[in-house]
Amino acid sequence: MNTMQEVVDAFGSLRWTREVDSRGNGFAYSVLGGNRESDEIYVLAVIQNAEAPRHTHGVGGTYGEKVGTFIGELHDVDEDGRPIQIGPQDVHLHRPGSTHAPRADFWFGFYHQPRGAKLALEDENLKLA
Repeated sequence: MNTMQEVVDAFGSLRWTREVDSRGNGFAYSVLGGNRESDEIYVLAVIQNAEAPRHTHGVGGTYGEKVGTFIGELHDVDEDGRPIQIGPQDVHLHRPGSTHAPRADFWFGFYHQPRGAKLALEDENLKLA
């Protein structure tokens, strides 16, 4: 799989939310499950030539977000502002309350947020649909 469309097609039975431009670049995600009471979510996601929405992780969990990669590489920053890359051999844990907006040329992976997240600019909760 080398494109967002190939990932979405390969997992066609999932309900995907997509935000893409006319060239097919952007991001897509599918919430696999979670817990409405704690805002916990498990998500498959793909980014193609784009940046994910800037978001702040909920507090109260042992970490704010766990991120792993199946294909590609995610460009991000750690809580100290240092650039990091999360490739297929990596898993990264963001702290509770941390804020970031990862980007990628192409990335297909997963994330787990024990206490959900809020969009940093719109203060909108990212929860189970």
